[in-house]
Amino acid sequence: MQLATLSELIAGCYNTINTMSTYIQQTQDLELKQLLQHHFPLHIEDYNLKVEFVQN
Repeated sequence: MQLATLSELIAGCYNTINTMSTYIQQTQDLELKQLLQHHFPLHIEDYNLKVEFVQN
């Protein structure tokens, strides 16, 4: 995998995490909030794996 492509994936993960964080704080729909809170750590884990791969 090319480094540029991986960098784009990492940037996408970063943007998704930031957007989800904002939605979690602002949503008034309890079901949506719970769904976001459930998936949020999975996106953080995915981001961390990609960053770790690039660092090694």
